[in-house]
Parts: sequence; structure tokens; C-alpha cells
Amino acid sequence: MKAIVIGAGSIARRHIGNLYELGVEEIRVHTRSEGRLTLAISQFPDLIPCMDRAEIERIPRDITLVCTPPTAHLEYAIDAARAGSHLFLEKPVAASMDGVPEMIRDVEASGIRNVIGYNYRYWASLRRVKEIVDRGGIGEIHTFRVVIGQYLPDWHPWENYKDWFMSRKEEGGGILLDLTHAIDYIHWMFGPYESVSSFNGNAGNFDMTADDFAALTVFLSSGQVGTFHLDCLSRKGENTLTLIGSDRHLRWDGLTDTIETFDPESGTTMTETRPAERNEMFIAEMKDFLRYVEEGGESPNSIREGAHALAVADAVRASSANDCVRTKVDAIQEGRSEEK
Repeated sequence: MKAIVIGAGSIARRHIGNLYELGVEEIRVHTRSEGRLTLAISQFPDLIPCMDRAEIERIPRDITLVCTPPTAHLEYAIDAARAGSHLFLEKPVAASMDGVPEMIRDVEASGIRNVIGYNYRYWASLRRVKEIVDRGGIGEIHTFRVVIGQYLPDWHPWENYKDWFMSRKEEGGGILLDLTHAIDYIHWMFGPYESVSSFNGNAGNFDMTADDFAALTVFLSSGQVGTFHLDCLSRKGENTLTLIGSDRHLRWDGLTDTIETFDPESGTTMTETRPAERNEMFIAEMKDFLRYVEEGGESPNSIREGAHALAVADAVRASSANDCVRTKVDAIQEGRSEEK
């Protein structure tokens, strides 16, 4: 199997290593950064560099992995469709929904197999939470809250945060778009979003143009209401999901891979731990993509499905710009803003 990876940042290098581990022997890499290319080749000497943008369209390959900042996702996804190359597109689908419906039509019309890279769906302890919910282990879900906090300068300690696209709005950076991971896994667990009432912007004093904070109240089509607190200001990291059920209370901690379930009848808390090395979820994700490429069937998580998380992010930004008014997600996905 022949692959080309677009981008050479940390997530691209992780995927390159996993592709080699899974038996992909010929991998080309395209990046606009000489420094990142040098780093990638020092880590993977067998990589074949491809610096010429025009050359990408002529290179025969079976799969394309797009791992650039979000503002470049659309053009490279369309390139893959034109080349007939199966596509793995890192999250989010793009920096906004502008142009996304047209890109999805091109990708689907080409017949290539496509996947969006929301790796939280492969997190072992979070998958266990979904199993508990699906079998009714805590009863009917009344509400939920997601809290994720981390500190931007510590996120990539090997580089200055100001040099990383995450700090730049113009490249599709910011906490909201990056943590559409959480928006997606709630979609995966409970179904699509109906509307949001939200704020996102800057609460800290980092030298950045992208947002560092987002607070969301979300309304799902299934009737549940939940909240998200997302930031890159926290000196003490946190990644939790709390589910308030009719029978029990569940709390997942992604930093410790623990699940605590409180039973009010007995007054006891059961603690379950599903420890896993971080790369395991990325390996599982890539293995699933390669299986899908070879065997076909239904996409594990198509770009069309992944676009729903981006539509939610667009609705959050629209709500925030309009005094946090409740904003319908499906209206944003169709390209128009509408108040509830």
C-alpha cells in the first residue's frame, strides 16, 4: 500500500509511525515547513519527501492522510478525491462549514472511502462508558457535563505556542475547533445536536488570535441538555465527562482512565479502571481505517458525519457573536443562521 501524508506536525508524525507499524511500506510526506520535514525524516529515514505542491496530484497512492492546519483541509481533501485516493482527514473537517458541503459532494461522488480523525471514539475507557450507557447501566440520561482544561504553552513543550497554529485564528486554531473531539463523542453516544447557547473567546492573556475558552449549553435532538467547559488556560489538566442518569451517577476521568459509578440505593461508588497507553487509540483508529480501505462497507466515521461537530462549532460562534442567543445547529449546517 502506498500513502502520502500531508503535513509533518506532531499528529502527522504519530500517524506516520503507526502506518509503518501496521505494514504500510511506502510513505511520502508533503509539508511547507522545511523544519518539520527535517524532523520527520530524522524520525523516519525511509520517508520520501514531496515538497512540490503540483507533484502531489501526479503521485500514485492508495491513501491520503491530511494532517495540516484546518484551513488547508478542503483543498487537500478535494485533491485526494480527484486522485481517487482513499482519504483520512484529521479533525476538524475544516475551519468552518464554508465550502464543506461542496467538498463532501466531491468526495462522495468520487467513490473514495473516507474517514474523519476523531480518535476519542477509540479511547478504551470512553468506549467502556458508551457500553454502560448503551445497556442502560445508569438509567435514562437526564443531563451531562464535559470539562476539558489544559495549558497551551505546555501542550507542545518542544515549541513556542505562538509558532503553533493552535494560537492563530487565521489558520483554524483555537480551543473550540481542537476540542470538537468532545462535541463529536457526545454525538457518537447520544445522537445529533439540535441547538446551542454559547460563548467562546479569550479569557486569558496569551498572545494569540484564536479562542482560549468556550462555554456551551447544548440541546440534543434526543431531548437531553448538557454543558461543556473547554479551555487552554488550566495549569492543572482536566478531562472529564459526568452523566446524570435516572438510576446512577457516572463520572469518567480521561487523565486516569477511571470510571466512577455512584449507586444512590446502596450509597456506594464502584470504580473501574481501563488503563491504556495513549497511542493505542491512534493505532486502533488507523487499523480501522486501513481495514475499511481494504474491505469496504460502512465508514467507521465518515467526513459527512464528522461535519456535524464542525456545524456545532459554527453554531457556537454564531451564538457567541449574538449575545449567546440559542442557535439551531441544522440551520448552520445548511448555511444559514437562525435563532431558536
